[in-house]
Amino acid sequence: MPGHFDFLHVKKNSAGSPNELSLDVLDAARSQLDGNKSRRSRGALSAGPNQGSYHGVGGSSTLSAVPEVERRKKARRANAVRLGVLVGLLLVVAGGAIGYYGWTNYQARVDYESRFDFMLNHLSNIDAQIVEIDQIMSGSVVATGADTRSRLEREIPEMLKKLEASREEAQSLESRATRDEDEVALSRVSATIDGREDMLIAASSSLKLVDTLENDSSEATKLWARVIEADQMAREATSAANKAASEEAIESAKQQTQQALAEFSEAKELLAGANSDLSRADFSKQQRYLGKRIESLEHAVATADALLAGDKDKASRENDAYNEADKDAASLAEELPLTLENQVRSLFTDELASLRADYFEARDRVSEADADIREYAGR
Repeated sequence: MPGHFDFLHVKKNSAGSPNELSLDVLDAARSQLDGNKSRRSRGALSAGPNQGSYHGVGGSSTLSAVPEVERRKKARRANAVRLGVLVGLLLVVAGGAIGYYGWTNYQARVDYESRFDFMLNHLSNIDAQIVEIDQIMSGSVVATGADTRSRLEREIPEMLKKLEASREEAQSLESRATRDEDEVALSRVSATIDGREDMLIAASSSLKLVDTLENDSSEATKLWARVIEADQMAREATSAANKAASEEAIESAKQQTQQALAEFSEAKELLAGANSDLSRADFSKQQRYLGKRIESLEHAVATADALLAGDKDKASRENDAYNEADKDAASLAEELPLTLENQVRSLFTDELASLRADYFEARDRVSEADADIREYAGR
């Protein structure tokens, strides 16, 4: 079957047979070829297998474009290599930055946890000192010896300084906290430090109050001892007056009575002018008793003066007044406590109870905060 390009076929060994192409056909073919060349030379689209591809202006052919294509391919490969290297470098730099950032965070975390543990150990050391105070506050503060109170009163300010140092450390850790639970834990540390401070302040106030109580109790005891001594002097003077049978004996009894009178008067003044703490106590019964004893002794002196003056009637009246006042004093004495100590201690009972309540309220807050901190620290 004839093909499209059969006109190009030349039979081998043809010798002018009918199969041979005529010169006209060759000329026509040559003319066609020349016309195609002329059109391609102006930059038209090629009519071969590459039909539709652009070969540029100026007669460039498909064969002449091969080196340019290869050059472009090499350029693209080179660009790809360079891009790959650049991306690799960027990944290395990014990986290094991430690694450095991660290491920095790790180091910061280690430093934070180390300082947090150090702070907790510091608080534990303070607790070792607070234990003794806690035992005292749980028992009887009043029963604490003077030497122990004095030592603890010196130590408590040092404990408070240590707590303040722990507070400053906790505050410095706030800027290093990296987790929400860190901030919560530090707030609980602040709460437990506040609680410990309140415990120590309440304990210190209690110890100092007991000091005051003991001092006032001692002062009251000494004061009442003078009253008892004056009473003894008055009894001796009365006994001497009852036995007096001469002016000399009456005068001697009178002088003894005056000495007892002076003791009672001074004791009454001291009781009325006691220090600010003792002045809060209700010594009205003691004051009425002392007033009656003074009144009775004044009548005893007046009786002696009347006897020495030879005025028996006056002496009798003064003696009756003495007996009446002494009877009233004896009645008042039955209502008096043996000492002033209980009255003095009662002055501090309510205040000590209030301080004790403050101490244990703070102690409860510390226990709650410590439980939260232990849970956070995994202890």
